Amino acid sequence: TAGKGNIDPLLEEGISVAAIHYRFSQHAPFPAQMLDSARAIQFLRSKAKEWNLDPTKVAATGGSAGAGISLWLGYHDDLADPRSDDPVARQSTRLTCMAVFGAQSTYDPREIKKVASDDGGFFGNLFDGENDEVDKGPKMGTSEWWDKQHEKMGR
Repeated sequence: TAGKGNIDPLLEEGISVAAIHYRFSQHAPFPAQMLDSARAIQFLRSKAKEWNLDPTKVAATGGSAGAGISLWLGYHDDLADPRSDDPVARQSTRLTCMAVFGAQSTYDPREIKKVASDDGGFFGNLFDGENDEVDKGPKMGTSEWWDKQHEKMGR
């Protein structure tokens, strides 16, 4: 877990540290957590000059969900929208590196369904749909899937 003991060595080496918050799945379905975190990266980059940050050197770390989000951001296509009227949305979401522990191996409901029992309907709630709907619709990560997610998020 992150704590003062983990942060001090970074600060001593001149590495800036920021903690972010994202909405939990019981409040907003996936991929809200990823998009919230991507927006935080964009916000930090938008403040780079003012806060003396190097926008070309942005990393992410975390455990459990924070690890999964860090990896998702690191491997996902850049979500910057250079044509946006919003200056924050024009910033890159790309990471220089990820250092994680206890990460999930996937967020794809099709893969989760293969390996996990879901008698309580948890995964249906997590991914904003009933389990029998998991196999319907566009494959996760495709442009059609992202269009649907952004529509649901009001973007």
